[in-house]
Amino acid sequence: MKTALKTFFVVGLAIALGACAGEGSKTELEQQKAEIGKIKVVADEAMQPLIDAEKNAYEGTYPDIKILLKYLPEQEAIQAMLNDSARVAVTTRELSEKEQEYLKQNKIYFETEKIAIDAIALITNKNNKDTLVTMSELKDLFSGKKTKWSELKNGKSKEKITLIFDHSNSSNLNFMTEKLDIANKKDVPYFSVKSNKEVIEYVKSHVNAIGVIGVNWISDGDDPQSMAFSKDLNVMSVAEVQSAKTSEYYLPFAYNLALQRYPLRRSIYMITKHTRNSFINFCGKDKGQLIVLKAGLLPATQPVRLVNVTQ
Repeated sequence: MKTALKTFFVVGLAIALGACAGEGSKTELEQQKAEIGKIKVVADEAMQPLIDAEKNAYEGTYPDIKILLKYLPEQEAIQAMLNDSARVAVTTRELSEKEQEYLKQNKIYFETEKIAIDAIALITNKNNKDTLVTMSELKDLFSGKKTKWSELKNGKSKEKITLIFDHSNSSNLNFMTEKLDIANKKDVPYFSVKSNKEVIEYVKSHVNAIGVIGVNWISDGDDPQSMAFSKDLNVMSVAEVQSAKTSEYYLPFAYNLALQRYPLRRSIYMITKHTRNSFINFCGKDKGQLIVLKAGLLPATQPVRLVNVTQ
C-alpha cells in the first residue's frame, strides 16, 4: 500500500486556547468604551472577503462600534487615510518613504500592523489545460515579449493570452509590476474590469484569459461564496525558476505561503495615523488571526506549525 504524506499547518496553542481571553482585557474594554461609535476603514477590493469577515466578527464581538468600510483602489485608500477621510487603511504595502517623510515632517504619528500573508492568484478557464507558468515567463507576458500560450514552456494552445485585472490602480497590478520589475504599468498589455468578482466572471467565459486576483476570493473552502467563485476555474501553479520540474510549480494556498514556496506572496497591512485602535487590535490578535486562517491565508502575528501526517 502506498503511503501518502500530507502537510497541514496548525496555529499554536496561544491562538487555539486563547481565542477569547485576549479580547476582554480591562485595557481593551476601556479602549472600546472610548471608541463607541464608528471607525472608518478603507481597503483595496482585492482583500474584500477577508476584511468583510473581520468586520462582521468584530461588530459581533463589540456591537457598540460600527466599522464604516469602503473599498477603493489601493493608492486612493492610502490617500484617504492620509487626508483623514478614514481612520484605517488596509493595504498590501507599507507607506512609501515619501509618505512616511510627509507624516514625520508634520509630526504626525502613525502605526502599521501586518495581519496576514496573502498571495496573488492567477486564474484560467476550466477548459484551459495550460496551468503552469514560471516567473520569467510572467515577466515576458507582462512586458509583451510573449503573447501566446504556446510560447510558454508547458503551453499547448496557439491562442493569444489576455491579461485581466480588476482596476488600473489596484494592489494586484501594482504588486505584479513591482514584483516583475516592470517600470511602467502602461507597458503591460492588459485590460481591466471593475472588481475581482468581474475578473472571475470574465475568466469563466473566456478560455484564453489569465485573471489576476487576490487569492482570498477563492481560498476559503468553507465559504459558499468563495466556493462558487472558484467553481469552473483553474488556478495556475507558479515556479520560481525557468528550469523547474513539474513538482516545483506551486499553488497560492496557505501551506505554500508558510513554506515560502509560492513566488507571488505579499503581506496585508493595517495602517493608521493615530495610535492603533480596537479594530486593528482585533485583527492582529486571536480571533482576527483565526479568521485569517479560515480564509486560507497565513496569520502574521500568531505562531504556525507545519505538521506532517502520514496516512
